[in-house]
Amino acid sequence: MNMNHHFLICVLSFSLAACGRTGETPEPLPDQLPFFRDAQLTPEWIDMEDPARDSIHRIPAFALTDQTNLPFTEAGMDGRICVTNFFFARCRSICPRMTLQLKYLSDTLGNATDVRFLSFSVDPEADSASVLADYAERYGINANTWKLLTGDRDDIYRLARRGFFADDSTGLTSTSDEFLHTENVILTDRKRRIRGVYNGTLRVEMDRIFQDIQILRKEQDSD
Repeated sequence: MNMNHHFLICVLSFSLAACGRTGETPEPLPDQLPFFRDAQLTPEWIDMEDPARDSIHRIPAFALTDQTNLPFTEAGMDGRICVTNFFFARCRSICPRMTLQLKYLSDTLGNATDVRFLSFSVDPEADSASVLADYAERYGINANTWKLLTGDRDDIYRLARRGFFADDSTGLTSTSDEFLHTENVILTDRKRRIRGVYNGTLRVEMDRIFQDIQILRKEQDSD
């Protein structure tokens, strides 16, 4: 085998290997956010024209009650970008920090009608609508744009772990008897698809969510 032939075989082998790797881990698309299909939270960039976009995981149906004692369902997410976290009113550790950071993000967005904040109580037995109303007043939360939600514990925990993947993959084997306490904040698009997961206690992550919301706003025109 001459030197040129050997070089050509090496180049072809490297190219095939690179193609295989690309197929396993698609490169990020410019100016697009990834999708998250399952609790492994592996980001996937899917082109606008790819039919796979129609089968992406979506937040399932639910029926809960907000801080004004009015019903709230998944329909309240449709057509809006949503920023979601899980908390409880008596929490003295990460929850107050998350609420303050989310309030900063909410204030930064102003009175945006296309973005909705959702905070699901993981202690619904204690967090009645009136308790959540007091919590909202304490933090200056606007009920029109930010819903504090309570309801059946099993429903909330199932939604958190199997809908929002709030506990990552560990939540799939957990039950509602195992307390959910996470700093994860989940960003969903107007079709209830998960597009980002962030640390809700960090200001820099709120700034990142703000930028990602701008990307989703541009995407809505063509998706």
